[in-house]
Amino acid sequence: MTRVPSSLRVLIKILLSIALLCVVLVAGFAAWLYFYSSDLPPASTLAAFVVDGGVVSVKTTICGESLWVVALPGANVPKLRLALLAAEGDFDPRGFFGRYFHGPDHTAGYGHYSEQLARQITCRSSGSHLRRAFAEIRTAIQLERHFTNAQLLDIYMNRAYFEPGVYGVEEGAHRYFGKRADELSTAEAALLAGLISRPAYYSPMRHPDRAIARRNQVIDAMLQQGSIKPEEATAAKLAPLGITPQ
Repeated sequence: MTRVPSSLRVLIKILLSIALLCVVLVAGFAAWLYFYSSDLPPASTLAAFVVDGGVVSVKTTICGESLWVVALPGANVPKLRLALLAAEGDFDPRGFFGRYFHGPDHTAGYGHYSEQLARQITCRSSGSHLRRAFAEIRTAIQLERHFTNAQLLDIYMNRAYFEPGVYGVEEGAHRYFGKRADELSTAEAALLAGLISRPAYYSPMRHPDRAIARRNQVIDAMLQQGSIKPEEATAAKLAPLGITPQ
């Protein structure tokens, strides 16, 4: 039997020790990401935006701006909820780590609501870009631990930014259409949902052509998802912007 040189045995032990140390470090880092949250903004502050029943007014601070925001249950605005899922993508059932390491599942749609909320919560964080990025990742993980997908979508809708001082779909509906969010037509719901990703770029007051193009893109996505019927989609795309700034 061939005897393994002692130097090789030592090298193997060293490599195994390094591999074990790497596993321990990765496991510890993953646990820190997932469980440790004492140095992060409390996720519980968003619980006020998960509303059961009627409309409520919530005092909050968003990116350093202290204001009152009108929050409402997503169940009260099913049309707007479907428009938002068409505009921003449905939830990816794999969870944060599956999305982060394997990329979005484009076959199911990519709902990045926890990440967007995390970016909004940590927008005033100080430190390097890397530190802020880690804060966003950890905050997103904590949000997904504390809230269901439906609750995250409600929070996202109720904290969505449209323009300075205008946050949430209820205030957005009043700002652009002079009506409540539950009164929006299909075309209006698609326009409002489409604004959230780039509100200044798609502003219906400053860039009506872009706003119509974005609205129609959301309507096509709603049709593709089966949220509306072809005749409803056709009528919605032919509708005027209907903007009544308040």
